[in-house]
Amino acid sequence: DIREVILDISDLVHGGDIGEDERICEQRRASDARERSILEPTVIIAEGSTDTIVLRRSLERPYPEFADYIAFFDYDGSNADGGTSFVVKFLRAFTAARISTSFLAIFDNDAVGVEAFNTAKALRLPDNIKVTLLPKIALASSYPTIGPQGDHEVDVNGRAASIELFLG
Repeated sequence: DIREVILDISDLVHGGDIGEDERICEQRRASDARERSILEPTVIIAEGSTDTIVLRRSLERPYPEFADYIAFFDYDGSNADGGTSFVVKFLRAFTAARISTSFLAIFDNDAVGVEAFNTAKALRLPDNIKVTLLPKIALASSYPTIGPQGDHEVDVNGRAASIELFLG
């Protein structure tokens, strides 16, 4: 039941009330300590900078119109530590600080990611913080592996399906 809503502001632009290059979403999104703007972007936090790059590019290409509504946790600019345990720590900190920004934490569908996802799901997170796992994929359901018993096809969903498997 999702519908696209378009607001035509061409009369305001042509009438001189809004500048042609004015970024009205950014202005409305400006931080106000008293309330959270509905236009404030949702922050996606993944396990590290590589996951963030893949997710950003995967969303920007098919859905460039959503770029203003999604931000990504900046590991490189902040020099923050990555990894599943840090994502869980960040979620705890955001909850404790009562940060109103919407967050979506995405964990790899591997053994460590599933464990961290379960830990995060067990936390008493506020409604503005959601957690999810990368989905199961067909490629990972019968993946060639080499082990002590030799070569085998194994379902690595939930065991070793990191974001790189989604790249083909």
